[in-house]
Amino acid sequence: MAAEDELFIGVDGGGTKCKAVVYSEKDGILGEARSGPANPFQDFELATKSICEAAYQAVLQAGMCFRDMSNMRAGLGLAGVNIPDIMNKMQHWNSPFRSHVVTTDLNIALLGAHGGEDGAVIIAGTGSCGYAKVAEQSLLIGAHGFPHGDKGSGSWIGLKAVQHSLLVSDKLEQESALSRELKITDPIAFVKDLSGKPPRYYAKLAPAVFVAAAEHDPVAISILREAGDYLSAVARRLLTLNPPALSMIGGIADRITPWLAPDVSSAVCQAKLSPELGAILFLKSQEH
Repeated sequence: MAAEDELFIGVDGGGTKCKAVVYSEKDGILGEARSGPANPFQDFELATKSICEAAYQAVLQAGMCFRDMSNMRAGLGLAGVNIPDIMNKMQHWNSPFRSHVVTTDLNIALLGAHGGEDGAVIIAGTGSCGYAKVAEQSLLIGAHGFPHGDKGSGSWIGLKAVQHSLLVSDKLEQESALSRELKITDPIAFVKDLSGKPPRYYAKLAPAVFVAAAEHDPVAISILREAGDYLSAVARRLLTLNPPALSMIGGIADRITPWLAPDVSSAVCQAKLSPELGAILFLKSQEH
């Protein structure tokens, strides 16, 4: 295959889902697919399984087979690889690809959002964090993980909903539209079911908060205001580097944007490319 026709795989792996694309220099995206969670810090085996599944399904959608995938180079942008041991483990993973390079999900989000140029990005999904790169300067905010960090994220919003609903069940707070959305009838069983679960289980509860807020529930509104205030503070900090552009991506990005401060929401622009394509930009930047 000629160099200009080389096919690449780009992967964006997070705490809730993994997305993969097969990309041709000549024809663009040929196939794309998604699978389950791909945060190797939380679960290495599950993450690598999800990466393989999403990549293989994308290859099938492109009209190819497993043998073709083994001839492709892959760029992997993953949550959790900011931990050095996890990065090292992923770099030495015996992947099904011809070769692979690894970076953080934040880096590919930034590369994709601004087409490989300098800029700033906020991820608001299962987790939350902010990253800016301008010339030789870079700034990372958050990425501390749930429940210690990830404020304003889907998992944090879900946790706040759980805490409120448990207080309602103990009759320490008034019943609300939010507590009715969660429908916790047996608090002990509910807590037992959530015990030890990864952040994505809490993130699944976040939509209930947005629904309740749309019904003018004061508790839900308070939670989303706090989330919006935090993400606005992150944005303002990133903007101190004077990035050319600021984007927000992630599973709750569109829904949380109306809760940002006006000066921040007006500064947010549409991402140019997806994080998966950002992973391919990263892969190509590593070519010697």
